[in-house]
Amino acid sequence: MLCLVLLAAVRMAALAQPSLELHERRAAERAEIGREPPCCRPPTVRTGTQEERRQIQLAVMRAVLRDQYRDPLAATCISLGSHRVAPDSAFLAALQGPGRGPVLPPGRCPPTYEIGERVGPNPPPRPPGARDPYLTRIESVIPLRAGRARVKVREDHGSEIRGYTCTASRRAGAWSADCRLTYMAVA
Repeated sequence: MLCLVLLAAVRMAALAQPSLELHERRAAERAEIGREPPCCRPPTVRTGTQEERRQIQLAVMRAVLRDQYRDPLAATCISLGSHRVAPDSAFLAALQGPGRGPVLPPGRCPPTYEIGERVGPNPPPRPPGARDPYLTRIESVIPLRAGRARVKVREDHGSEIRGYTCTASRRAGAWSADCRLTYMAVA
């Protein structure tokens, strides 16, 4: 029995050794060039121009705004990227539509009245007819190949958080997107 345990320990050590060497070699490569080696980075496929990236973001936001679970009259406050950059007025105007609440930059977003991290444990009383806004952020645009990109979107509404994964593709010169709800949580 002891022989089997020792044999297993020797095999595990032998299997661990190459991965340790590989790890040390990759660490040396990172230190040598000051960044992750190509094996560890996602591929750097460009989405083209800033205008193309903007068209991808517009297509994705249109798809998210069509979600059947949204309150059509509530405001939507949009920010772009991890730094929560406000989109320009032309971007916001392109998303306005009949039967839809206003689309605003984050700085002009109306208050939320739902209990959650943004308002604390004692929220102000909700005025009659007030609706909690949707705080929607495009978190990342990940190019897949020419004419396709994956986009992650997070949307907060009151105490509810939704995450979408969208696939944007260029068809006949125009970008369109299909989004699916990937997670939902209550804060």
